[in-house]
Amino acid sequence: MCLYCNNNLNDKNSIKIINFFKKQKIISDNDNIKLVYGKPLLWGINGFAVLVTDSKMIVFNNFPKVVLHNYSLSSIKNVFIENNQLNINFLDRENVDKITCGSIKSETVNKFTTSLNDYLKNNSQLKLIKKAEEKDIKINYSYNIHNDFVVVDLETTGLNPETDKIIELSAIKYKNREIESKFSTLINPKIHISPKITEITDINDDMVKNSPYIENILPSFAEFVGDLPLVAHNARFDIQFLNCILKKRGGFIDNEIIDTLSISRLIYKGLIDNFKLETIKNYLKLEKYKSHRAESDCIVAGAIYIDYLKSKDKNTFINDLDKQIYLNVKKILESNGRDITYFKRIKKSNLISLDCFYPFFKYKVTGKLKYILTDIDKNYLEENNIKYTDSSASEKENNRIILEDPGIVFKIEHYILKKYDEAYNALIEYRESINCAEKNINEYLYK
Repeated sequence: MCLYCNNNLNDKNSIKIINFFKKQKIISDNDNIKLVYGKPLLWGINGFAVLVTDSKMIVFNNFPKVVLHNYSLSSIKNVFIENNQLNINFLDRENVDKITCGSIKSETVNKFTTSLNDYLKNNSQLKLIKKAEEKDIKINYSYNIHNDFVVVDLETTGLNPETDKIIELSAIKYKNREIESKFSTLINPKIHISPKITEITDINDDMVKNSPYIENILPSFAEFVGDLPLVAHNARFDIQFLNCILKKRGGFIDNEIIDTLSISRLIYKGLIDNFKLETIKNYLKLEKYKSHRAESDCIVAGAIYIDYLKSKDKNTFINDLDKQIYLNVKKILESNGRDITYFKRIKKSNLISLDCFYPFFKYKVTGKLKYILTDIDKNYLEENNIKYTDSSASEKENNRIILEDPGIVFKIEHYILKKYDEAYNALIEYRESINCAEKNINEYLYK
């Protein structure tokens, strides 16, 4: 979990480097340090590292015998790492700076360069280690599928995160959809727990008087959660309480947040009277777990999310060709820096549709004739030796590319990117212009 601020970095090397930069007046306490793939520094061997702030990228090697390279972000076009060298392309000059960085894992390199280049391109993709001065910190809701996650739940003295306090905090870590470990503690709120809250939770003043304060628990809670997505029922409530505390200490939560309240409204629709956690608990025959206690509520929220994962499992691939087409298209989108949050595979009659809320790519993988539906110019298909036939009268697209090899999609990469961008832009326009858009988009993502 990212409880980030400029003076709250847990990595000793990062602290050492950042303090060195401050001492040398290369950065100041007011500089907002960016996270590249979730970390404040990219490390190689031989003391190589990269630090990114709001306005600059600082590269050094051979630390502590530091050789500094201090670049303005506004001057950089993109970066890439090749042959153990960091290559920096500039907007205003043709030459490339090459800095020896030693051995770095390829996965780390890909995450670093993709994350940084996205930030350079649109100033939005890097997470920020910052002083959380905003009135409302945006919650990072996610609709992704995860087999590893952490379920979190709080009990509090009331409903207002500004004035009420946490009295119990629990988290359960799941690995491959199975419980791996638990974190649970009562919290001393430093205020009286009302009889009403005691009636609901069975937690009273005597029970919490020797319990730790929330500020003493947060570091170990953050270490337990790490960067895993957080699952919670009515997640806004729990995350706002935690962020309210963290904001006063200069941090906030930026883990992916999955709300089982939204999920339950879709997968249990028509089966239960309401979507309260206690109602769902009874429906799932989990009555032995006491409602309004944090650990028990985590168990129920975890069961909801696993039900959702199982429902998604049913949408399995028809055959290996179907699976490989899907994976190849996904690879094209990811390698070209596209946001795939809304990318989904949907079976429609005898066709498979790949959608970004709106459909952008359709193909057929059963029967005698397997094909991809496209509007690609026939001259391009013929010049590139791509076999095709005309579409049927009922199909909107102009032609069918004969699907003999799933690798054929790489020959029409330009078309896939164009159609995906059209669907994505239409989605953004829809979200900005229609009042009920968010609800409809959520339903699309969870179905």
